[in-house]
Amino acid sequence: MAKKSGRVYCYRLGTVDRFRVGQTKTSPDQRKKNWRSGADTKPQKHRIIETDNAPLLEGYIQNLLQEYRAENGDIFNVHTEKIDAAIDQAKAFLRQFQPLDVELEVKELRRMKPAATLAEPTPEISSLHRQLMEARSQKFLLQKQIDILEMRIKLAIGEHSGMNGVASWQWVSRWSIDLRRFEEEDPDAYRVLSERYKHDFGARKFVPEKGALRLESFAQTG
Repeated sequence: MAKKSGRVYCYRLGTVDRFRVGQTKTSPDQRKKNWRSGADTKPQKHRIIETDNAPLLEGYIQNLLQEYRAENGDIFNVHTEKIDAAIDQAKAFLRQFQPLDVELEVKELRRMKPAATLAEPTPEISSLHRQLMEARSQKFLLQKQIDILEMRIKLAIGEHSGMNGVASWQWVSRWSIDLRRFEEEDPDAYRVLSERYKHDFGARKFVPEKGALRLESFAQTG
């Protein structure tokens, strides 16, 4: 997989607890020249992190600091200790998961029809499976909490287009072809076009087992 080399930068804006976090493939100092800031908010370099995946590192840091985000999306009103902790946590996450570097290989395997055989798990894969199921459980519970909070805010917005300082709830038009009606009204044309432009979008579907892995096949140690 090709490396996504780059830098994640963190600049303090002036002398207050106000920071700008972003990522660039070039020099952060060069990127800084495009910023608009007054004399009292002159950017001062706080942290520069060299990384193979700047977009992921930047996104992780910014999500950890979401509650401190200013109207300008990459500026955060946060104490120095909190932004340093967020950066260190994001770096630790990348050290744990990014070295796997398997994204491209998985994409290729996803489009490959598998054999009918089953692989045997190792102790390492068993551990990964447990971590996966725990993470999926946390994700489910967290998503339910998010859904409920969003619904309560939507009820408060009601017929308005949003709520000041909270959220927008605007109408977004989405257009698509009514294929069922097309087939009913002109079945011959539908059949010809379907045959001409059909494409197999099939791919492998990953479904982890919900129960614990059976480890009888593992060799006993000692």
